[in-house]
Amino acid sequence: MTQHTINKTYTFLLLLCIPLVAMGQQPNHSKWMKMSTAQLLAIAQRDIDNGARKDTAVLCYSIVANRYDTSMTFEQKKQCVDANML
Repeated sequence: MTQHTINKTYTFLLLLCIPLVAMGQQPNHSKWMKMSTAQLLAIAQRDIDNGARKDTAVLCYSIVANRYDTSMTFEQKKQCVDANML
């Protein structure tokens, strides 16, 4: 085999492995979705204050922001809007 063929083969195998690795690292959002809005906002604020896990804070805020519904109370709507602004 030529060097070109070997390089193409390695490139193909590498590209084949990338999606498999990414699939193994998908976060499990189901536990977050079951949490109350107050819990999610507390976790997000804690993580922002600590400066350690900002990705978790973004996840929490995103879940809260997407819970918006017209039948919510004003305070619940305000929490969703506030989470969307952060």
